[in-house]
Amino acid sequence: MFGQNSTGGAINYIARKPTNEFSAGAVASYGTFNDFIEDAYVSGPIRNGVRVRLALRDENSGAWQYSYTRNDTNGRTHQLAGRLLVDWDASSTLKFQLNVNGWQDKSDPLALQYLAFNQQAISNAPEVKHILVRR
Repeated sequence: MFGQNSTGGAINYIARKPTNEFSAGAVASYGTFNDFIEDAYVSGPIRNGVRVRLALRDENSGAWQYSYTRNDTNGRTHQLAGRLLVDWDASSTLKFQLNVNGWQDKSDPLALQYLAFNQQAISNAPEVKHILVRR
């Protein structure tokens, strides 16, 4: 059983394999904050015994964090990911598989946000004593 002894469970991602016939496809979606996601793939044989699958994913979105103190925004997303799979049947008993993955993330880092002030944390803090150090 996969993930039998894992504490929080396990997820096994299995990429789609290259196909024996040519196939291609694309999907696009649009959401809040101008979030635009495109997925595309192309798969099929390139010569006898060699099959290839190339898949790409691109996500771009606008800012969703706004500054209270100045005219500034943050939270833009720009992520690109790709995968290349190559299956080569060298003979009836010898097969090779190549799996190359890459990604690039040029998204904005998230800004800190003020939530609340906890007065109790300060009033229960230990008292600080001044210590003189002689040399």
